[in-house]
Amino acid sequence: GTGFLHTRRENSSMSGGKFISKSQGQTILSLIEATAETFPSRIAIQQTTGKKISYSELVSKARQIGTNLQARGLNSGDRALLLSKPGIDTVAWVLGLMYAGGVSVIADPGMGKVVFEERVKAAQPKWALVDDSIILLSAIPPLMTIARKKTDIPDMPRLKGLNIFHHGNHPLLGLKYPDFRLLLKTTNRTLDGRQKQRQEAVVVFTSGTTSKPKG
Repeated sequence: GTGFLHTRRENSSMSGGKFISKSQGQTILSLIEATAETFPSRIAIQQTTGKKISYSELVSKARQIGTNLQARGLNSGDRALLLSKPGIDTVAWVLGLMYAGGVSVIADPGMGKVVFEERVKAAQPKWALVDDSIILLSAIPPLMTIARKKTDIPDMPRLKGLNIFHHGNHPLLGLKYPDFRLLLKTTNRTLDGRQKQRQEAVVVFTSGTTSKPKG
């Protein structure tokens, strides 16, 4: 995947009587920012729980994540594994990585341990956002065995060597892994705009991909 959108000609889309111009050379982030500027209070994401976030809030949250990731040492081109439930936080994480110059790796663990390990090996991520339940089940094999009898949670490998942020509310995991919410704290740092046109933005494995990513 790439953060650069290829368009043959300049065009525009209309929503609510207003136009958002889409021209050659725009990135995913620039389009989202244009939407936030035109429709700041419009809902960008609504979860099944009812939790909502507007476009302006989403951009602000993503930029804060990007700034804090840079402060923690994320470099342009670094890949980051996403292993958490879809929602506002995960979308903000993906966009925040783009702001920081990073690359999201979407590798569904539901394909099983062997396939998942091959995908992680091929993508070579340096960072990860991991749901608390996955960390706990992976760390305690007996719990994983019990969980697999009731759900489709795969046998996860231990993610060694990654800069992991835990995503959830388990208090003890914060002793070993930094909490995702630390990335939302305000800082005096300025976001270093590292995203470049044509750089990859997302690595996605299709259902038939076992190792080398196709796009």
